[in-house]
Amino acid sequence: MNIYRAIINKRKYKQIIKQPINESIVSLIENTLKLFPDTIDFSDGEPPPDNGFYSANLDHAWNKAEALNTTNDVNIDFMIWAIYGVLHQKCMELYSSKVFSLNLRELECKKIYNNYIKACIEADVSIN
Repeated sequence: MNIYRAIINKRKYKQIIKQPINESIVSLIENTLKLFPDTIDFSDGEPPPDNGFYSANLDHAWNKAEALNTTNDVNIDFMIWAIYGVLHQKCMELYSSKVFSLNLRELECKKIYNNYIKACIEADVSIN
């Protein structure tokens, strides 16, 4: 991506995330969350040397959500990715605090929404 497009994308992202989340996006988030388990146990987590985080259980939840998505709806694909991103970050934070499970109801809708918007803009996909 060239620098000009990156600047335009950043401006577009900032404009969109200031808007309230519409009902169709809330519905998309709720329906996509149903593809994930209610609770994820990431006690198998390993903080790799690059300050990241890896959990086979978390990856399994993501892969299962993708497998359960039987639609050809790109919005659901991007929402799965957005939810996984928020999950990954939250699990990494909790793991460092010695907490090893997460109920998906604890995820912030706004963070999921922001990740979704960012992913759609970067991929130049129209936003639902």
